[in-house]
Amino acid sequence: MKQQRQELRTACVQFLSAVTQAREQIHRAGRDSGDDEKVRRAQDAMTDHDVFPARIQLHLVAPPDLAEMSRELVHLLIGYRDAVTSREPHEEAELAFTNHRNAVTQAMQTVLSGGVQ
Repeated sequence: MKQQRQELRTACVQFLSAVTQAREQIHRAGRDSGDDEKVRRAQDAMTDHDVFPARIQLHLVAPPDLAEMSRELVHLLIGYRDAVTSREPHEEAELAFTNHRNAVTQAMQTVLSGGVQ
């Protein structure tokens, strides 16, 4: 049980770190880069920060509800990235990602503290 909780904690931290770092790279790309560079940096963000491997790792050890929330968070990150790279207004997509990331973080804290998710 203790080892399972530690594996879950590690997977949670790695996943949150990956999606947060990817979001930061996308955010910076949307502000700092020329058009071609912006698109490349934003498109590479999820790969650069191993978002998909981190999600898979979390999915393997997390309760089903938390795994589904993490899947949805990745889809919101993709939507944010796509809005940035298409030069569309992206504030709404960024806010949706941030709000859901906060909900995922809270759900992780509940699960790790022994609560039910």
